[in-house]
Amino acid sequence: MSEAAAADRKSSRRRSIAVATAAGEAPEEELSRVGWPLTVLRLALAPELHPWRRGFRVRRRGPLLAVLAALLLLLLFAASGCSSTPQLSLIQRASAAMQTEGARCDTMLVSQEFQVSPQGELSDLRLTLHDLPEVVGPLRVLVRRPRFPARLELDAEGAPEFDKVLDVPARRQLTVVLRRGRGASDDWPRQTCSACRVDVELTGLFGAREALRAFFTRAMLEAGAVEGAFARQSAERAERPTQPLRAMADALSAEATRCHVQLAPALSAVLSALAQLDGARARFYARQAQEVPDAAALLRAWDSATSSLEAMPALQSEARAAGWPASLKPRSAGRLRQAAAHLDLWSQIASVGADDKPAAARWAALALAPDPAALEARAAALPPIRDLADAEARLAWVDPP
Repeated sequence: MSEAAAADRKSSRRRSIAVATAAGEAPEEELSRVGWPLTVLRLALAPELHPWRRGFRVRRRGPLLAVLAALLLLLLFAASGCSSTPQLSLIQRASAAMQTEGARCDTMLVSQEFQVSPQGELSDLRLTLHDLPEVVGPLRVLVRRPRFPARLELDAEGAPEFDKVLDVPARRQLTVVLRRGRGASDDWPRQTCSACRVDVELTGLFGAREALRAFFTRAMLEAGAVEGAFARQSAERAERPTQPLRAMADALSAEATRCHVQLAPALSAVLSALAQLDGARARFYARQAQEVPDAAALLRAWDSATSSLEAMPALQSEARAAGWPASLKPRSAGRLRQAAAHLDLWSQIASVGADDKPAAARWAALALAPDPAALEARAAALPPIRDLADAEARLAWVDPP
């Protein structure tokens, strides 16, 4: 071996080549184990971070706000108690039908027992009364306080309370709800009664519809008699309304007053309008001292009666069903066409002077004559024409400009 090779081998023994240097010990990941509830909460708030990381901090506020809103809703639901409110109702129906003869202010008692089952959690007891009799005016309801604690719910005017008279709009069906109060035990109401009784008093003007129907039917019969007297140009004395019709109105008004229903003003207005119409006919066709009635006063009396009837729907419907006209004007007089024609002619000659009124009345009777015989009789009763001016004046009455 040469000296050069020996020298190289010797130098290679003295030098060393570094391939890798030892690094320091790597730090362990800073983790701190927490419980499962907190782990789930951290994952919900920041799923991109390790839930066990030390110094865990939420960097986004969106998930935090969502979780807080969900917790707030849960607290609201828990405070309202909706999760613990029972949904069972015990429902029972009862008939409140009654037979009445004529209008009568009366009180009827409906008593019903609820058979409460030994199982189940109830929220309320419901009593539905059907076939309620028709009333005119309000229906007054009084629910007696039951043996068991409850809150009353009823569709009435004012806050419903037990042992208090409540005004209820007229209807054919009524539901009384006795609701379980807050803080009541789960076995409500069976802790007090297994057969729980509910008493309801109904007060009203029963049978008034039939009485009103009979009244307006007779009133239209008498109005038809007045219409016939107008058509015949009868001079008979005024006899309408008759005593039976007045007695019907008095009895109906007295019974309605007991129930604080004011029928008397409307019925009196109907009788007054009928009496004024028949009286006007008798005065116009009187054999002695014939006169022209005040047509405007008659129209006002009839309109006043119509306004009184419209104030109460029951009166208005029964009057219309019987054929009672809303007005005595020619286009709306209905069956009273002859009476309306007389009032229309009286209105036309209302402006004639007082001295000429008797002659104007005779000419009006001539214009309204129903047949040739009556026409000849009316023409014979006319006063003779004095001069040309008198003739022109009479022409103006018959054919106004």
